[in-house]
Amino acid sequence: MIHGPTILITFAVIRGLPSAMMLMAVVFAAPAEQNFRCNTLPGWMANEDQCTVRKVDSVIDTHDHNISTTDNSSMTERSDMVICTAWSFDHSVYKGTTLVDEWDLVCGRRWIASLSQSLYMFGLIFSTTIFSHVADWYGRKRACVISLVCSLLMGVLLACSPSMAVYNILRFFSAVSSSGYYDAATILLVESVSANQRYVVTLTAGLGWTVGMILLPVVSYLVPNWRVQQLVIAAPFVLLLGLTFFIDESPRWLLETGRLTQAHRTLIKVLRSRQKNRFSVTDDITVDDINNFIDDIKTRNAMIPHKSKGTIVKLFGEQFWRSTVVFCYSKMVVYVLWYHLTVSSVTVGLNPFLSFALTSLCELPNRVLDTIVVRTTPRRIAAASAFTITAGAMSVYYIFSNGFWFARFASLVICRLCMDVHGSVQRVHLAELYPSGLRSLIAGFVYTCANLAGLLSPFIDYLGQATYQWVPSVMIVLLCLIGSLAALSVKETFDRDLHEESS
Repeated sequence: MIHGPTILITFAVIRGLPSAMMLMAVVFAAPAEQNFRCNTLPGWMANEDQCTVRKVDSVIDTHDHNISTTDNSSMTERSDMVICTAWSFDHSVYKGTTLVDEWDLVCGRRWIASLSQSLYMFGLIFSTTIFSHVADWYGRKRACVISLVCSLLMGVLLACSPSMAVYNILRFFSAVSSSGYYDAATILLVESVSANQRYVVTLTAGLGWTVGMILLPVVSYLVPNWRVQQLVIAAPFVLLLGLTFFIDESPRWLLETGRLTQAHRTLIKVLRSRQKNRFSVTDDITVDDINNFIDDIKTRNAMIPHKSKGTIVKLFGEQFWRSTVVFCYSKMVVYVLWYHLTVSSVTVGLNPFLSFALTSLCELPNRVLDTIVVRTTPRRIAAASAFTITAGAMSVYYIFSNGFWFARFASLVICRLCMDVHGSVQRVHLAELYPSGLRSLIAGFVYTCANLAGLLSPFIDYLGQATYQWVPSVMIVLLCLIGSLAALSVKETFDRDLHEESS
């Protein structure tokens, strides 16, 4: 028989698959590196950019051809370059149908593909804001279920998009639907384990995400049609919805919100599940202990149903304002750097599918490193060290920007490993520092700030082109060093019980 904790851990792992693949799907569905050439008529020649054509012989009538001009007359020898409106696409690397060749997302229409990713990041901002409140006000499990139903619907509709405009709109709403099944599940898992088992959170939450990143290029290579890819990515939502029938609401949330009857039933169910599991340690807890615990809470009237619900204002109160600012800043830096490096991984000199998969595969051993760091290292030291090492690796990455792809690849992997360790540490640090009534809210607020910063990630390279090539490297190194110092200013919570308002 499968016991409650096993199902919860399974859910935490699987939910990382569609989350990672949905976020990065456009890397292969709308590849920026797909080669193309303009289809020209006899007597016309495409320019080097393959976006415009010029006439090389006598006058040709264009009324019945696929070439646009600035007037309704025939082109003459004196005509300037005109826009190409039909292309042939290279399928030697991307063998199937992509968004690029289906809707001609090249030249003057390339920005539409970039807009798709920006809209997804923008949708995540709304998602974290909405579902952080839903999870804190109405329950972690309810947030998961609502999010999964909406995500499954959006995933299927995306595969049926009749145009790029509709695809972008649906992609925005798919992002809006995502935070509930990802962030709320993390909080649910944190609140369902003891202090000495919190490493399970970092192991399971990160493992699913990493596997999703590894599977994305595999799925894209084996299923080259972007519509079928989308259906494959959405398939795990069905399994996740099925698992929610076997998942209980967070006992801590039930207790904190005064739902004592539900909390009692859940705690009894958990106890009996642990008793049936021969590998579980029950700590000699009995049903009478749970009954006495609930009765004691009722007697002391220590619950918070009479208190106001958690709001963003409380995050910036005297007790939490510093940690809120530091966590937000740190996550913003991590998001900018992680997204920039992940997208860059397809251009480090290898086959894009192989390069993307290898950099993601290198994160698998990091699951063990995450576990060790969370179990053995103080939170502040771990976060500060991750930023410092990243600053050094980013320096190497930009020093070898014009060659030595292996050095750049290794630097990229080190940066992603450090950012991953930082993310794992911060997830646990948040849960340890903030009370139950604010946990989903602070997690949502931090990710909202991070997604806002993530919108700027595509412009890092443009910053170097507009100024000097060394500007992006110096900027990122400085941001990481500032993050390292800021991490040391947050209250240490290593090996302490979760902060609870009722304690």
